[in-house]
Amino acid sequence: MFQADRPIQSANEDRLGRAGFAKALAEAFLTYEDKEGIVVGLYGDWGTGKTSVINMTLEHIGELQKSISPGQKPIVIKFNPWNFSQQDQLIGQFFACVSGTLRQSHYSDKLQEVGKRLLVYAKLLEPLRPIFKLAPWGDALLEGAKGLFEYLMHLGAPHPQDLEALKGELDDLLAKQLQKIIVVIDDIDRLTVVEVRQMFQLIKVLCDFPNTLYLLAFDRNVVEKALSRPGVCTGKEYVDKIVQVPFELPLVSKLDLEKVLGSQIDGVFRGLPEGNWDQGRYINVYYTCFKLFFRTLRDVNRYINVLRFGFPQVKDAVDPVDFLAITAIQVFLPELYYGIRDGQTAFAPDALASLDVTAEEGKKRRAELLKTVPPRLQDAVEKVLELLFPMSPTPESLADLRRNGRIGSPDVFDIYFGLSVPKHEISNSEMEAILSSASDSQTFERELLRLNKEGRIENFLDRLEDYTDEAIPEHHIWPIVTSLINLGDSFPEGERGLGVIDNPMRILRVCRQLTRRLRTQSARFDLFKHAIHLSKCLYTAVNQVVVLGQEHGKRSPDKPSPESERSVNSEQLAELENIARSKIEEWAESKRLRKTRRLNELLFAWSFWARKEKPAAFVRQMIETDEGLFSLLKSFQSVITEHPIGDYAVRSYRRAQLKGIAEFASLDDIATRLRAIAHSPRLDELDVADREAVSIFLDTYDGKIKEVP
Repeated sequence: MFQADRPIQSANEDRLGRAGFAKALAEAFLTYEDKEGIVVGLYGDWGTGKTSVINMTLEHIGELQKSISPGQKPIVIKFNPWNFSQQDQLIGQFFACVSGTLRQSHYSDKLQEVGKRLLVYAKLLEPLRPIFKLAPWGDALLEGAKGLFEYLMHLGAPHPQDLEALKGELDDLLAKQLQKIIVVIDDIDRLTVVEVRQMFQLIKVLCDFPNTLYLLAFDRNVVEKALSRPGVCTGKEYVDKIVQVPFELPLVSKLDLEKVLGSQIDGVFRGLPEGNWDQGRYINVYYTCFKLFFRTLRDVNRYINVLRFGFPQVKDAVDPVDFLAITAIQVFLPELYYGIRDGQTAFAPDALASLDVTAEEGKKRRAELLKTVPPRLQDAVEKVLELLFPMSPTPESLADLRRNGRIGSPDVFDIYFGLSVPKHEISNSEMEAILSSASDSQTFERELLRLNKEGRIENFLDRLEDYTDEAIPEHHIWPIVTSLINLGDSFPEGERGLGVIDNPMRILRVCRQLTRRLRTQSARFDLFKHAIHLSKCLYTAVNQVVVLGQEHGKRSPDKPSPESERSVNSEQLAELENIARSKIEEWAESKRLRKTRRLNELLFAWSFWARKEKPAAFVRQMIETDEGLFSLLKSFQSVITEHPIGDYAVRSYRRAQLKGIAEFASLDDIATRLRAIAHSPRLDELDVADREAVSIFLDTYDGKIKEVP
């Protein structure tokens, strides 16, 4: 899953066009004919690919060596000081590395002798380590080995004459060699300040041997800062004194870096369903801000690793362009990322956010977070935030954001930061798969029943409204509406209350939005007639007819809708009401009506479409048994909530709908029966819900609980 942040090993892996530079550098080393040692510097910021260039350079040296006689082939020695955590190890380990290479059996006797003497040289240096730490290293560095030996003699250090003599012998031996030694030292800029100074002291003072070439790779700014000696000399002067041939790492072509980034992104998003990738919006995000984050290949690798880990976990629920953008903010601007995550109301406000955070306050919060962004990026980041999080979205735009899994949707926002789809959530791909099954009613109904069993039907109904426009083909409208009316009563009702949209209301909204796409009242009537007639559920079917009547001004405080806005005409409505009334009476005859949901509403609808005596007779018969009476009482209950001023707690209680019950039965008779039950052992035999029904009715009847008009 992850891509290691490792340097390339071969020019065949070069994607940034630097193989040519590495080849030229290799040829320069091999064509250097002077006996005097030389130091070449390769400068570049962290993560810009210095080690990759070194590897390609050494690869090309290896290729060129094939045409050089064995006695003249250069000897390449790689030393990485970062592998040695303690500064006291640097000198000994360096000489051990060089000595071990030269003492290999396939080298000449003279080179092996050089290797042996280097070990002696290193041992003579052992007692001098404390002196190196205390010495005015800057002066010795500039004066070279001779100045250092004189300084050591002045201090009375042990063996300075032996050290100087051995150094001369090594110079003579190396000057006579035909094979040059190329010492490559990488990652100097990763050392501590003291270690950087010691490394340069080692190269200049102790290792300026003939026929020895050094290739040093480091971040010049870091090293110069470490070598700086205020009041004496700048770090730049020290570097310039040691490095005779400086090279800046070639700049990466923006085009090459874009190609690498684009290729990696393509790999992550490969396999996305057609249409899930908005190329136009990606281009806007990319050129507005996204491309500014990537200046090195290391930037690309860091980003792709995070993207590659996170996207597969949420790919079916989020918009890929939004996820790509927010991941870039996560990697390169973490403070802004956490500010967005913890400040949703300023970026993805929900419908109630205006009660909490005004649009102006949202702007202020965004402005505060933008201060955490480097100045060079602030304008660009502000623009990309506007693309991701539109200010003051409309209900229509919020529905569009949610349908497309956009981060600006309050219902999707958390998925981007939690990197998982909540248990009951439905991903975009699953929504589309379910809706595609709607070409067949039975298949679609099986999907609805599955969602209901999994406890996800409410999420589905909530999200379904996002697709009722052209996203659902017209030929799928019949199966969807028919299935919802057929199965609606089997779904949980959801929360009820003022301002709360429960599942029956969601079904009504979806049916209205879909049927309004049918062009004529006749087409809508045919669909409703078919669905209501075949429905296995009662309340959902009846409720649909009641709402159609409200468009005509029936049982509604609102004025009738204009004829052009009514789903069906008056004659069609009358026929639907007759079908619904017949279904109620059929259920009443079979006694199924007693146990159906929202019995109170069904009784009112029945009394409106038929003579009142019919539902009243049904209720009288129903309450002849205590079980029937308790069912009636539980149906005629309301939940009242109170939120006193200055109190954080919300109190809720239930009360009996006495006026509604009085339409169908005598309140006094019911109260008399319930008092008898309440004062008898029978009360203790009732279950909790039935005991509460008795208590709530009597408390409301006696005025202990106020009945809200």
